Parts: sequence; C-alpha cells; structure tokens
Amino acid sequence: MEETSLDTFVESHSEDDTHSATTVESATPTARWANDGQHCQKCDSPTQRLWNDDGTFVCSQCKSW
Repeated sequence: MEETSLDTFVESHSEDDTHSATTVESATPTARWANDGQHCQKCDSPTQRLWNDDGTFVCSQCKSW
C-alpha cells in the first residue's frame, strides 16, 4: 500500500469542485429553564420552564403544541 502525506492528500482534495462550503444555521433553543423562575411572555404567569413558540418564550399552557 502506498503512503500519502497529509499535504499531498489536502492538495489533491482541495481542487475538488464537487464539495463547496455550506452555511450552517445556529441552533434554535426550544425551551428555557430557570430555577428562580421566569414569567411567560404571553400570560405573565411565573414558571421555571418556558417553551419557544415562534420566537416568544411562553409557559406550557400558552404553547401551541
């Protein structure tokens, strides 16, 4: 078996146009947790866990499941 140096491997694969860089989107948080409690952004009820509902963090009662 023929050994290939890392530099040779990188050079041979860097000219490959079939793979292009892609943009990766940041992860979207689905929930928040706070031991000291937070308030629902919709009904203002105190809760420890808030759920993401189209960009608004709400309690489980206000979340559209």
